[in-house]
Amino acid sequence: MSLIDFTTGKKVLTEMLNTGDGAWEAMVRMDLLFKADASELDIAIDTVLANYPDKVEGYKSGKKGLLGMLVGEVMRSMRGINGKEVQEKLRNKLEE
Repeated sequence: MSLIDFTTGKKVLTEMLNTGDGAWEAMVRMDLLFKADASELDIAIDTVLANYPDKVEGYKSGKKGLLGMLVGEVMRSMRGINGKEVQEKLRNKLEE
């Protein structure tokens, strides 16, 4: 599982350049380390799916663009997680 996504990586790089610290130290200071296991991601995905049943139905009806919105909601609830991992796992759940 990746620790950070591209956008967060840019923030870490900026912090590293400003402080002279390494990536790990910057991520610790910025509280960006992802500290969840796979079951926590499953819970976050299940919660988002339960909160947006209309979006789930829309996705299943062919509105594939809704996946991005659902991924965003999961990522918002699990700060620092890699979006590609969320997208893959969420797509799998939606297509079950």
